[in-house]
Amino acid sequence: MDADFEDGKIDIVASGIRPSHPLDFKVDWPEGNKEYGFVLFHGPVMLEDISGRRPRPPGTCIFYLPFQPRYYHGLNGALDHTWILAIGPGVLGCLTDYGIPVNTALELGELEFLEPYIQGVRQERLHLLDHYEDAITDLSRDFFRRIGVLIAQNAEPLSVAQRVRANTLSEVRLAVHSDMCRRWTVPDMAAMSGLNPARFATEYTKQFGASPVDDLIDARLRRAEYLLKHRSMTAKQVAAECGFTSPEHFSRLFHARRGYSPGQFRRL
Repeated sequence: MDADFEDGKIDIVASGIRPSHPLDFKVDWPEGNKEYGFVLFHGPVMLEDISGRRPRPPGTCIFYLPFQPRYYHGLNGALDHTWILAIGPGVLGCLTDYGIPVNTALELGELEFLEPYIQGVRQERLHLLDHYEDAITDLSRDFFRRIGVLIAQNAEPLSVAQRVRANTLSEVRLAVHSDMCRRWTVPDMAAMSGLNPARFATEYTKQFGASPVDDLIDARLRRAEYLLKHRSMTAKQVAAECGFTSPEHFSRLFHARRGYSPGQFRRL
C-alpha cells in the first residue's frame, strides 16, 4: 500500500443496522466520540445540531467530526437508526471533497445504499482477503460520494461569488495543511483569502465544520496518528514533524482530543 493511499485511508471500526434499544434510550455525549460518526434515523427523532435541538422527521441523517457533541433520542417510540463510526485521514477529505456539512441535520430520506455498504464492509472484515483495507476505503469513498450527490441535488445552486469563495477557502486550507510546521495564525490564513480575519473565520467554520485553528490542530493530530502507527519515530520527532511547539504541547493536545497519550495510542 503506497503512501498516497495511506493518506486517504478510511476504516469503519463499528456499525449498527437498526439495533434494538429500550424506549428511554438516548445518546447524550457532550464530548462526542474519538471517531467520525454517521447516523441515519428511520423514525422521528429529537436531534441536536448546530441550529439547536428540535424534532426531525424520518430520513434525517447527520455526520459528526470527532469530539463533537452528540445528542438524540427517538420520538413516539424507541430510537430507530443505522450508524457507523469511521477513522482514517480519508474521512475528512471525503467530507470536504463531496461538500458534506458536519453536525448538520440533512433530510435526505431513506438511503437504499447504506445497508449494502455496511454489509460490504463487514464482509471485507470477516474474510480479510488481500487488500481488504483498500476495499473498505473504496466502499467508503463511494458511500460518501453518493451522499454528496444527494446533497448537491437537493441544494440551491451556488452563485458565482459563493463558488469562488468556497474554492478560495479550499485552496487556503490545502496550503495551510500542506505546511503544518509553519506557525499559522488566523490573520495569516485570512490574508490569503482576501477576507478580514473575523469574516474568514466565520466562512471557514461554516464551510468545513471547524474553526481554522481547530481544523489545523486536527490535521496535525491525524498526521501524528499516522506517524505513530506507521513510522519508527519518537514522540519528540512526531511533534516536530507535525508542527507542535514542543513534545509536551503535543502530548497534552493529543490526550485532550484523542483520549490517549501518544504512547498509549501507538500500542492500541
